[in-house]
Amino acid sequence: MGTPARFAVAQRSTAECLGLFAAAQRLFERRGVDFHLVAFETAAERGVEGLIASEWDYIEIGVIPLVGLRADGYDPAIVVGTTAMNTNFLMGRRNITRVVELAGGRVGCLSLGGQTAAAARAVLGRNGIADAVELVPLGRYSKIFDAISAGDIDGAILAGDFRFFGEVRHGMHIIADIGSEIRMPGTCVVTTRREIARNPELAKQIVGTYVDAVHAFKTYPDIAKSFLHNHLEFEEDVIERIYEYYRSIFQTVPRPSLPHIQVAIDEIAKVRPDVRGMAPANLIETCFLDEIDAELR
Repeated sequence: MGTPARFAVAQRSTAECLGLFAAAQRLFERRGVDFHLVAFETAAERGVEGLIASEWDYIEIGVIPLVGLRADGYDPAIVVGTTAMNTNFLMGRRNITRVVELAGGRVGCLSLGGQTAAAARAVLGRNGIADAVELVPLGRYSKIFDAISAGDIDGAILAGDFRFFGEVRHGMHIIADIGSEIRMPGTCVVTTRREIARNPELAKQIVGTYVDAVHAFKTYPDIAKSFLHNHLEFEEDVIERIYEYYRSIFQTVPRPSLPHIQVAIDEIAKVRPDVRGMAPANLIETCFLDEIDAELR
């Protein structure tokens, strides 16, 4: 048995499944890590709460809640930038094709304190309707789609993979690409600096496993698509589109993007002035990626 490490995942999505993919392919085991998934689909608030309470050691999550965590005096450390740029989309139901048409309506998100709500506020604000739209926290994408089917919401922030499902199954439309329009950061693997100090060799092997997982995902499409089919439970044609999208998004050396993290800090500073002046570098620890990158050159 390897060294045990406890993991959590904030949402069911391709961008936050690389640890599960690595575990399924026994990639952690090869590096002497005993992977334990202790929490799944926590959403943002519960995800960071468990991290600072030491209920888990690592979590795959969006960058947004980490900014507030750092401002509150905690020590989050992003060790892997799973997707450098945000892969969320603002989607409208069948008869909504423009952001401004959401005015007076309701938009579903996973939680009010996480990446999906921050993305919604940013894009709605740029269209001048932030105060005219109610954000509805629903916790899971399955509940978002239930609300769309019932007519309880008019749109939703969906991850890149669930965007395809929304298009195919629910006739939804992309009305804003959060990554290209807002340039917010994507998802990451985060731990704490105290956890790194407790066992730096374990941290190094965990980061190495995520690099291995990206390589395997890109190199073995049939294995990756089979995993995604089991993980997401979507039809094969949707899985094909999801795979090709994320295959192009995942970085060979998955570095967090400082410019995109700065965008997140600037957005949060609009409602939390105390984060002004925070540097993106305060949130990351790339020494393990630096070492791996040097070895690959």
